[in-house]
Amino acid sequence: MVKLAGPGDLIGHVDYIDSRGRRAQVFEVEALTKCSVALFTRDHVIKLLQSLDHAGLLQMIERLNTLWSSMAQWFGAFLGMPLRERLEVVLHELGSKFGVRGTRGILLMPELSHADLADMIGSSRPMVSRLIADMTDEGRLLRQGKQFVLLEPFAGGESDSVNQLEERRNSCQESSLPLGGPLFKRSVGEKNGRIPVLPIVPVLSRRGPKGLRI
Repeated sequence: MVKLAGPGDLIGHVDYIDSRGRRAQVFEVEALTKCSVALFTRDHVIKLLQSLDHAGLLQMIERLNTLWSSMAQWFGAFLGMPLRERLEVVLHELGSKFGVRGTRGILLMPELSHADLADMIGSSRPMVSRLIADMTDEGRLLRQGKQFVLLEPFAGGESDSVNQLEERRNSCQESSLPLGGPLFKRSVGEKNGRIPVLPIVPVLSRRGPKGLRI
C-alpha cells in the first residue's frame, strides 16, 4: 500500500529478517517535489541507544511496544473496512495533511490519479473510479483540474470511520509523548538537546505534488 509523507515524517524504519538471517527493508520512495532527506543509519541509531542508561532503555522499549501495537491496531481496523470507508479515511487524511481550505471545501494539493488512490486503499483503479463517481454524485467530492476538492460536510470529517481511526491515531501519538524527563538523558542532554544526524541529502523531483510517495 502507498502513503504520502510530508515534512517531518519518518519513513523507511520498518524492516524484517530475511531467509539468511539478515536485516532487510522492502519499500520504495519516490520524491514528488524537490526536497531534502536526513539519513539515520543503523549504526548511528545503535550508538545513540548505547549511550542510554538502563532506565532510559526500558522506557524506550515500552514506548516502542505501545507505538507498534497502536499501529497494528490502526491498520487492522483500516483493512477491515469496506473500500468506500477506506477511501473516505484516506481523503480525510490527505485533506488534513496536504489540503488548503477554501470557500467550497478543502483543496487537495497533491495531483493524485485514480490509480494512486487505489494503491492507497488496496483496491483496483476501476473500483476507485466508481467510488469517486458516487461521492461526486452525492456532493461530497469535486474534481478541479488534476486535483480534488473535499466538499462540506465531507471536508469536516463527519464520518464514523474517520473519527474511529482519528481516535486510534491520536492515542498512538499520545503514547509517544514524554513521560517525565528527557528520554535521551546522556546523548541529548550533553549536546544541548540536539540529536546529531547525518548530512541532509537533497532529492530532486520529477513530479509536482507536495510530499514523498512511499
